[in-house]
Amino acid sequence: MSNAWNPASPYNALPPLPPAVDLETKRVLKQCIRSAAALSELDRAAELIPNPDILIGTLPFLEAQASSAIENVVTTTDRMFRYVRSETAADSATREALRYRHALMEAFGSLGERSVGSGLAQAICSRIKGGKISFRSGAGVMIARPSTAEIVYTPPADVSVIGDLMNNWETFLHAQDELEPLLRMAVAHYQFEAIHPFPDGNAAGTHILFQLPASADVTIEFFTVGGRLIRVLEDIAGVPGANQVYWDGRDQEGDDLANGVYLYRISAVSDPSTTTGSPARSSRGPNSRPRSTGPCLKRAARRSARSSSATPTCSIRISQARIACCFGLSTASIAGRGSA
Repeated sequence: MSNAWNPASPYNALPPLPPAVDLETKRVLKQCIRSAAALSELDRAAELIPNPDILIGTLPFLEAQASSAIENVVTTTDRMFRYVRSETAADSATREALRYRHALMEAFGSLGERSVGSGLAQAICSRIKGGKISFRSGAGVMIARPSTAEIVYTPPADVSVIGDLMNNWETFLHAQDELEPLLRMAVAHYQFEAIHPFPDGNAAGTHILFQLPASADVTIEFFTVGGRLIRVLEDIAGVPGANQVYWDGRDQEGDDLANGVYLYRISAVSDPSTTTGSPARSSRGPNSRPRSTGPCLKRAARRSARSSSATPTCSIRISQARIACCFGLSTASIAGRGSA
């Protein structure tokens, strides 16, 4: 197994815990003292509330709303409070965010019967996703910068390596030594994110990344493998350089699509005469804006661009509620793509 660092390759050589460095430096311990004091103040403030359960019951809503937003599941705390007792009437984003809250509360309530470890982490993830979840197996998860699509980290991909690292993670959590508890929590959190043991994301969506040499009006069409058009994203304002468009994994009617392989085609038009599915070209320079062609001419250009190729050029696989994408003959997997 090579120890060479390559952000685009699975880091199966991720070092186990504890790290081979001095964790309790003077600077770190000073911060631990400040953090412990802040927690003590919060504890005293909670004692002043007639019913501390109000605070305990509210914080999971805030955490669930913030955590789900990372996965592009956008809702508000107002909607979560409104539908907490009638989830079936809520929109899909609010239902998914509420699952975060349920998972957090159920995990907290189970601590008297089970310790923090791989089993509890798996139970939390399964509750969020609404089905039994196991450790990842195989490549496909990577962390990339949304603005440039540059891959900055790829977690381990070998399921046996992930299992060993999670066992080591659990051992570190419960080690009987004198390591500062807050520091132990921080290191364990970092290692858990580096291992990335479960399929990423609870939303069947992804970011479509592409480059343009000039500003353009972009349309993205999604197809079944049989060629049936199922979704069109229109009037996307493409900019010169890197572009990113989010697709929620739903069809034109807003229904979730089943797991499987889907195709997509990108058309970019910066001028009425530009009617190919290739990136837009402009004779007015890379920083110029497209001329105002009017909606009729733009729609005509799109129709011409769509009819210029009978076969969509890229494919998307929805698996484990995420998507993998192939560009032509080269594959760029964006299942579980995060941001940095």
